[in-house]
Amino acid sequence: MLRAITIAGIMLLSTAVHAEDRLPEHWLGKWCADNKATTEAQEALYRTNACSPDLEDTLEYDGWGGCVFQRIEQVDKETYLIHVRCELQSDFGVGLGKFNEENQIYQLVNGLLFIKRMPEG
Repeated sequence: MLRAITIAGIMLLSTAVHAEDRLPEHWLGKWCADNKATTEAQEALYRTNACSPDLEDTLEYDGWGGCVFQRIEQVDKETYLIHVRCELQSDFGVGLGKFNEENQIYQLVNGLLFIKRMPEG
């Protein structure tokens, strides 16, 4: 279950990403989308060697999947609040040159990575 983040917690994000504001190395690498556990507000991912290319993406220190990390704040041991800037994609996966910015919670639970979009306001 994802931990609730307050507006005050989001307001603490005020600096650019620094070397110490990185995701842990064991989070990095290839992840596969779990379509059964993914909703409009939350994405669920797992590690596997048998993932179709259209469901796989690589998490790096500075972002992934067309999204760049703007700010990272560690909330607890395996939970991070991250402000991301993502390029909008066409239905064919082509970048449109338009961007969306939002706060997201990244949480690792029992080997699964959950990414929750935070509502505005």
